[in-house]
Amino acid sequence: MSMSSFPEGLRKDGLLHFSGFLTWSVICYLSLINLNFGSEFFIKLSAFIVFYLSFGCIVFSEKNPESILKKTLLGLEIVTVLFLISYDRYNVAAILLVLIATQLPSMFTRKQALLLMFLVSFAHFCIAYDGNFISSFFQVIIYFMLQVFGFSAIETVRREEKAKKELAAINQELLATRFMLKATSQKQERLRISRDLHDVIGHQLTALSLNLEVAKHKVSQEFKPLLEENLQLAKTLLTDVRQVVKEMRDQEQFNLVSSLENLINQLPNC
Repeated sequence: MSMSSFPEGLRKDGLLHFSGFLTWSVICYLSLINLNFGSEFFIKLSAFIVFYLSFGCIVFSEKNPESILKKTLLGLEIVTVLFLISYDRYNVAAILLVLIATQLPSMFTRKQALLLMFLVSFAHFCIAYDGNFISSFFQVIIYFMLQVFGFSAIETVRREEKAKKELAAINQELLATRFMLKATSQKQERLRISRDLHDVIGHQLTALSLNLEVAKHKVSQEFKPLLEENLQLAKTLLTDVRQVVKEMRDQEQFNLVSSLENLINQLPNC
């Protein structure tokens, strides 16, 4: 299977997704390794599977990160982890809260995410409280800070990606502006040349033709063939100049399709 068949997000953040899967696998193994095959084993295994399927649906999907479905799956993850924490003998299931925190930057603002992490940590504290406030508090606060760290790391990455996209958009705008300025400059130069040809050379050739026409009637018969030849040459040259001016002015007509095609060709990844 070629790399192009994978989602773009998976190809870009393969190491991040692999580390998340590895973390889930280790926590799952540590939670289940000493359990006998029975109802508790299969209930916990089912909870771990539900968590990872929800995690995978959110992380690997690139469409509409703020959709209700994704937020519902996130809520399912939170409930599943709190359930696992309730029956956690080895105090490791709470690490999965860090994986949840890494998904928040794509769905919530910073304030909303911090509030959600605080509420989840409060629920964690209520579950972990065993009568010793200090012990339970520090146990929960450690995981809370790990959540904040995971959230901040992913948020920073997303902010950098957004900045790169904005910079790329600005760069394309600059390239487009430069192309349009270049096209405008070329258009003005052609217009200037056509005006010079028409106003200067065209008028002088017209005057020359008239002078030759007058001279042809005043000179002796001996020089008339030479003047006639020069007169025809001047008229031909005047016709050629007018044709060139006409073609240059025809090029000034705006062709939207051609202009857009030329513009797109100047922009990378347009």
